[in-house]
Amino acid sequence: MKERAKKDSTPIEPSTKSRQEAPDVAAADMPAPKKRSALARFLIPTRAKVKLPYHLSYPIGAEALSDRLQKAPRREMLGLFFRSRPVLASAEFQRWLREQEPYPILVAEYRPALDDETKKASVLEKLGLTDERLEIAVYPVAREVRDLARELLGDLGLVHLAKWLKGATTREWANTVRRLELVFSPREGTIEIRELVMGAA
Repeated sequence: MKERAKKDSTPIEPSTKSRQEAPDVAAADMPAPKKRSALARFLIPTRAKVKLPYHLSYPIGAEALSDRLQKAPRREMLGLFFRSRPVLASAEFQRWLREQEPYPILVAEYRPALDDETKKASVLEKLGLTDERLEIAVYPVAREVRDLARELLGDLGLVHLAKWLKGATTREWANTVRRLELVFSPREGTIEIRELVMGAA
């Protein structure tokens, strides 16, 4: 008949060396917390966004657009608008979509502040639109070509937009309305860049 081993009831004291070294080992294995950059938190404020029907989609969102413009000068001035169409008549826009006609999917516009004399004669004063403005409008595309439009914006359009925004710090822009249009052609699979100077505000 086998005898059971007697259980030793003597308590075992943990090693003093182990107690002291354990926190150091744990601290070494733990990765240092990452510091969040203030620049990475920048997000262009969305002033308006129209809800779209299922067959349409915006080619880029606020976060993706903001990421590409992190180092843009005067980015604090930017306002973002997601609009339903780039033309007044809905029927005309539907024809463009149906026939895959080229049209602007992103428009950036700079308007200098109006001087006091011009403010008095302008209807913009009643609307509170007399201050210096820098705005971006995004327009929808057919859902089936959204990925193509997004790729073209990322590869070419937004690179040019970032360069264009640098002009907002130059004297050449003073007292002139500036406009940049990124024109998407679903049929050709291309994006065209148009820059317009419209004279005094």
